Order: sequence, then C-alpha cells, then structure tokens
Amino acid sequence: MRNVPSKYARLVAHDSGWKDNLNLRRGLPVSGNLLVAVLFCFSASVGHYTAAEGVVGGDTAKLRNQLFDASGQLMIVAHRACWSDGFPENSLSAIRHCLDIGVEILELDVRLSKDGVPVLMHDAHLGRTTTGTGLVSDHTYEELLSLRLLAGDGSSQSVTKERIPALRDVLELVGGKALINLDVKGASSERILEYVTASGDAGMVIFKRRIGSESDVDIERYIASGAMFMPIIAECAPSESTKYCVDIELGLPALLTGADLVALEVVFQSPSFFLAIAQEAKERGLRIWLNSLSPRHSAGMTDAIALDNPDAVWGQMVCLGASIIQTDYPSQLRDYNASSGVGG
Repeated sequence: MRNVPSKYARLVAHDSGWKDNLNLRRGLPVSGNLLVAVLFCFSASVGHYTAAEGVVGGDTAKLRNQLFDASGQLMIVAHRACWSDGFPENSLSAIRHCLDIGVEILELDVRLSKDGVPVLMHDAHLGRTTTGTGLVSDHTYEELLSLRLLAGDGSSQSVTKERIPALRDVLELVGGKALINLDVKGASSERILEYVTASGDAGMVIFKRRIGSESDVDIERYIASGAMFMPIIAECAPSESTKYCVDIELGLPALLTGADLVALEVVFQSPSFFLAIAQEAKERGLRIWLNSLSPRHSAGMTDAIALDNPDAVWGQMVCLGASIIQTDYPSQLRDYNASSGVGG
C-alpha cells in the first residue's frame, strides 16, 4: 500500500476491486471477486442521486441550491455547449439548444480580444473553429465579428452563418436558465472576473483552475472575491512536478483549507487518488465533478465508450459518487439518465 495520509489509507486497499469493476462494466477480464468489486462501487458512493429533471425556465437561485446540495440530483455539464447535436462549438446556437433540453451547467471557454473584449473561444488560434487565422488576441472585437464559426468542432470545415459570441451576449442569453462554468484562457482571469462581477451575473458563473503545490494568484483572487470557485484536483503522473497537480501523499494544498468551494473536479488515473478526494468531498459536503471527455480525465472512462456502453462510463461514475458529469454528448447522457434511472 502506498504511504498515503492515514485518513485515506483504508481506501487504497480497494484498488484491485475498483479496477475489476471498471473492467467488468467494459466487458474486460477481471482478476478478483466480481461480487466484491460490484458491491464496492456502491459502497464508495458519497451520496444518493436521482435522475435530473429539466430546468427550462428555472432561475439562478434554484440552480445554485441544486449545486450546493451535495446529495442532490445528477447535474449534466455540456462541454463547450451542445455542439455535438449539430451546432458550432462555443456558439449561441449550441447554448440555446442546451437551454432547450434542460442542461444544468454550460462549460464555456473565454478569451480576450486585442481590445479587451471577452469572447468565447477555446483555442488561442482561430484556425480550427473559424474562418480566420492567427491569434484571437491579435484581433479586435470588430475584426473577430467579421469571421464565421465552423460547424461542430471545426473538423468538417463547413462554414456557418454564426459569429464568435461576446461574453456579454452569452450572459444575457442564459439569463439564469443554467449555470455557466467559465474556463478562462490566457492571462485574463483578473479582467474576466472583474467583468463578470460588474455585470451582476456572478451568481450564475463558476470559475475553475487546476491546483498544485505552488501559490497561484488567480486561485487566491477567485477565493477572495467570493465568486463561485471549483478547484481542478488532478493526479500527478509519475515523476511529474506538483506545480499544477496533486500528490495525495502530500495532501491537498493549504490554500484550500477553509476556502468556500462549490465542488471538487477530479482528474485521475488511480483508484486510490479518486477515493481520497471522494472522501474529502464527503467530509466537506461537496459534489464530485468527473469528466468523460478523454482517457486522461477519468481512468479511461470516456464518451467514446459511453456512446456504446453508457453503464461502463456514466453509470460507473454515478456509482462511484460523481454527482456532476461533464461530457461532449449531453443529450445522450440526459437520455441515458432518464431511461435507465441509474441515479435513482
């Protein structure tokens, strides 16, 4: 057993059973007692969740209450909005579709234009998702408005009529019908935080940032501001510096002690790491946020697997204690959750 802090040590003993359960759900060979493996998943859950109901027409207070209820219903996060249903990534149409189907949280990427206007864009470069070229930060807002978004994630190179949205248009469109998780790109966190606060819409915006061993002025700024903040707690790979990740042997960074957090986003590969953070979330009364986006996020549990076998990914995540799941396929997760009753 690894030399983890004593309050987590007992959880590491379940590593093999946890891995067996993942393999069982994926249809892969298992090495241990299947009954123990399956039962362990349910015993590890930190809450009891029910299938989410639509929040179309809801308001910020209702959604915030839902977010802060760690034993509440499963909340679905649309990664870069609902682009996989046939809309451009990070676009107003993708956001409208999310609102229409009742997605609770929109994950959106924001950057600053050359003249300091916050706009939605994941990449630093314009080429993948727009008709433009070069850096977003080298173009004024007016110049960005002359471009058009490409369909979906841009891979089809099909040009749409949609423009790059300004953050102000997004805040107005959402209007409390969903929460917004802003992934602030570049060195613009101070400006974005000031903008959101001044807009009067801070109550529906969740900020996030990876934490590590080094002091981070952005995290300190988010926490001090009173804004909704969620740390991304990522497991360090072997021999990786702890600057932007966590070694559970060392515990969580001190700046999170006593901080008012809304959830814990966990990025992990080993069972012991996840279970340690799950225990921390349980003790603090916080939701666990997991991602099914790529193999590096959640021990290989991905959307690609979930589309064929949702029990192996989304069902497994809920079983382990996740009450917030971020996906590129929110419609499919929502349908699965409603039809299977996996959370209830």
